[in-house]
Amino acid sequence: MMFNNPTPAGKVANREASYNNSDLVAKNPVLSSAKLIYYRLFAWTYAKMGSISSLVFVNSSWTEGHINDIWGVPDRTVRLFPPCNTATYLKITGPRSPSIVSVAQFRPEKDHKLQVEAFHCFVEKTGRSDVKLTLVGGVRNDEDKARVAELQDLAKTLGVEELVEFEVSVPYTRLHEILSQSLIGLHTMWNEHFGIGVVEFMAAGIIPIAHNSGGPKMDIVVPGAGFLATTKEQYCDHIIRCLELDEEELEEMRKRARNHVQSTFSDEAFREQFVRQCETVVYLDLEDHFVQDALSDDADVLSEDADVLSDEIQSDDPQHQSEEEEFTEL
Repeated sequence: MMFNNPTPAGKVANREASYNNSDLVAKNPVLSSAKLIYYRLFAWTYAKMGSISSLVFVNSSWTEGHINDIWGVPDRTVRLFPPCNTATYLKITGPRSPSIVSVAQFRPEKDHKLQVEAFHCFVEKTGRSDVKLTLVGGVRNDEDKARVAELQDLAKTLGVEELVEFEVSVPYTRLHEILSQSLIGLHTMWNEHFGIGVVEFMAAGIIPIAHNSGGPKMDIVVPGAGFLATTKEQYCDHIIRCLELDEEELEEMRKRARNHVQSTFSDEAFREQFVRQCETVVYLDLEDHFVQDALSDDADVLSEDADVLSDEIQSDDPQHQSEEEEFTEL
């Protein structure tokens, strides 16, 4: 099994440091080799277990490709987008301030650092001080709290601390308020399998600028409903582009995005697809069960017919009759 980029194992093979591949491992060929062996053993076991499934649900096109590569059961693999209850976000209307929002837990893979750097690039390039970046997210432990502090230090170092706000572990009412006021939404996680935060941006009428990979690229940010980026320069340019759009252009993007969200990621779309696929599996299982029962019944009937036919043959056989007569005489 080959491990090539863009996969975490590809980063290990190329000895690239990342949030799930420490500098210690990346710089050490022995540790890198050992980690690759572990990945291969885990992938082999994972593939064996997955290959016996009757039905496999995957949450995005990116995940579907990944699972098909490893499990090798594309005929039993179905793409089923998660149900996203966005009803309250779809009702949001009204004017927006020229503000940017990010909603993600303060975990390393979310790459908030790229967001702060992209915003700094925007400020440097435009000189604007009327646009703010708000980072909204939860913290799980002391490591996440330290990560928030590091981001605050980064904003201060880059000279944008007055324009970057941190909303940590806020209640839903506050989150809804922030989304109601924001114009642009940033997403910077590489190869996120789905990307429900981007879906919520689009439902709330926020123009998304998402990472050009994974679920956001392949399923969520359809043409004309947002932007995709990889580098801080690309994010910066898309922020500028969004702020240059007139209200008519913005409304057209919002309409396209909300239509996509409602038709593809709603509870109703999930329920319909889920029930349809499960009915297919149940039908096939029942069909197989009935066939087995029918074959068993047919086998019993054939056995009985064979016994009857054997008796008839024996009764019509003169040699058999003479043998019976001789036995009777004895």
